[in-house]
Amino acid sequence: MKDKLTDLELITQAIEGSQTAYTELLNRYKKSVYFLILKIVKNNEDAEDLTYVTFAKAFKNIDKYVPTHGFSTWLFRIASNASIDYLRKNAIETVGISMGYENEVGEVFLDNKIVASAPNPEERIIREQRLKFVQSIVQHLDSDFEKVIRLRFFEEYSYEEIANELNIPLGTVKVQIFRAKKLLQTLLKDNIERI
Repeated sequence: MKDKLTDLELITQAIEGSQTAYTELLNRYKKSVYFLILKIVKNNEDAEDLTYVTFAKAFKNIDKYVPTHGFSTWLFRIASNASIDYLRKNAIETVGISMGYENEVGEVFLDNKIVASAPNPEERIIREQRLKFVQSIVQHLDSDFEKVIRLRFFEEYSYEEIANELNIPLGTVKVQIFRAKKLLQTLLKDNIERI
């Protein structure tokens, strides 16, 4: 009987074009990815869709996988990010309604308080304006700093993904992000009245 291939062997075969390797990776991790996503989005259909989105993203970028971490760790990160992005894009206002209370003689009084957890239109506009302002400040940073800030905070890349994207060492990414954040804090502090 043939030994089971390791993830790394399957990834190598997948990069070389083996559809069987892709299928094996999908079969190996589909359930665990699905249940991870289900815990986040709490909806079976959305979890199923996002499972396929996760594998599509992973397989599209499989050549960027760096074997310093387990394939499952990399895959779960993609799944988590896809789920969080989905929740952000499809944020539905959740409304809590207090049912009221009963006094000592049994009379029921309804409490018509409705609390919305999503931001109201005014808050949304303020957030958008703040984001645009911060983005305009970021544009004025040194190009290396701008790239790492954009990738880390606007596109939500991990440090490893930034290192791969920019083809620089992981340590350099960490140092650049640290320095860029310090510089950005100073610039934002100087312009705090505009935020």
